[in-house]
Amino acid sequence: MEPSVQTLSTAPDRVVFGEGAEAAVPALLAELGAERVLLVALAHHRAGADRLQTALGPRAVGVFATDRPQVPAEVADAAVRVARETRADWVVAHGGGTPIGIAKAVALELPVQIGAVPTTYAGSERTDIWGLTRDGVKTTGRDPGVRPRLVAYDPALTLDLPVTLSVQSLFNALAHSVEALYDLEAPAEARRAAAHSLAPLVDGIRAIAADPRGLEGREKALYGAYLASTALCTARMALHHKLAHVLGGSFGTPHAPTHSVLLSHTFGFNAPYAPAAVQAARDAWGTDDPPGFLYDLQRSLGLGTSLESVGLSATDLDAIADLVLLQRYANPRPYGRAELLALLGDMLADRRPSLSPEPR
Repeated sequence: MEPSVQTLSTAPDRVVFGEGAEAAVPALLAELGAERVLLVALAHHRAGADRLQTALGPRAVGVFATDRPQVPAEVADAAVRVARETRADWVVAHGGGTPIGIAKAVALELPVQIGAVPTTYAGSERTDIWGLTRDGVKTTGRDPGVRPRLVAYDPALTLDLPVTLSVQSLFNALAHSVEALYDLEAPAEARRAAAHSLAPLVDGIRAIAADPRGLEGREKALYGAYLASTALCTARMALHHKLAHVLGGSFGTPHAPTHSVLLSHTFGFNAPYAPAAVQAARDAWGTDDPPGFLYDLQRSLGLGTSLESVGLSATDLDAIADLVLLQRYANPRPYGRAELLALLGDMLADRRPSLSPEPR
């Protein structure tokens, strides 16, 4: 193992971090008893999976690749068939949320272990949360069997991630931490991880925007994402994630940009009912107005901040509200149809969220 690789956790999960972590994966899989490893990747980003296949030698049974975003049921079903046919005992995802989601879908159906080599900051690699889209409706759940037992965080793998996608993915990670802080019943460890992630995530966003090839900024960002994912593992998701699941699963909006657009608005909506989350963000970011701070940061980076930027229009709002209200997530602020439509309207009109909003 490379000297720069640190072990962050050994039980029940093996988590390693640092430049060279990818190269450590084959030996770690052998230590964990893997004998037949199926790799999962996006078809246009499969080089890392191919490297692992070569390094694993006879332990590798193939690469399952797709270019379909999210986790459509037909893609998950195809991956399950391949895993069954190859008699895989481990499924290792190399990439972002989609490959990791596919690996989890396999683990829902077959007795396999999961590993992940994340190349974005999406955060699903440390959680027991799965999501599947069938007939245009995204269903999510929790199952201990889908939590990866091995995670290798290699900052060098994120160096070629485009700046815009990098920072949008980091806003996705921030959403994990903010929503973990909403959950006052979450374990103290989860809330600490969430609070500790806020500063490195914002520092990472700024550093990557200033120097996309700078490894120090990438390391900081990935460490923040690790903390955010750790927090999300044992905390409940709230309205932000419900909206993201509806928009991505039923309206086909892109994953990271959707989370990025939603975050400042959903934080502004919930902030009056979530004083602990607001205080943690104030302490981490040195601002009296965390929702407005996030919105202004996104605008300064040229990111979209309205629902229009992810392809939605006023004609979609009623259907979005219907789907959100079908199955509510726990949320610090109570809401009904009227409150939800008002929030969606603000997001469509791109109104700046703030703890001291201007009169309309």
